[in-house]
Amino acid sequence: MHELWEVRRNCKFEEDALVERTYIWRLPCAQIRSLEDRTSYLRHWDEVYEQLDRQVKADGARILAKADLEDVRKIEAFRSKLPDLLRLPSQRH
Repeated sequence: MHELWEVRRNCKFEEDALVERTYIWRLPCAQIRSLEDRTSYLRHWDEVYEQLDRQVKADGARILAKADLEDVRKIEAFRSKLPDLLRLPSQRH
């Protein structure tokens, strides 16, 4: 998932450019074909972000290294783009 995110970021989040430059193989264990399956991934990343966000709000950003704080920001950005990213392989096959 991280690699696909990076490719999409390098395509400036333009779906047509991503489709043109990639071929996506979906492993059978990656349950993302149906909306119900994809929402479980969305819920997971929402929970990860919300837990981290609660910790940072409770204790302040001082509890994190700069790189860790950047990771939290990346997770926040990642989860906002995740619905489209997860749908892409199901649209192509």
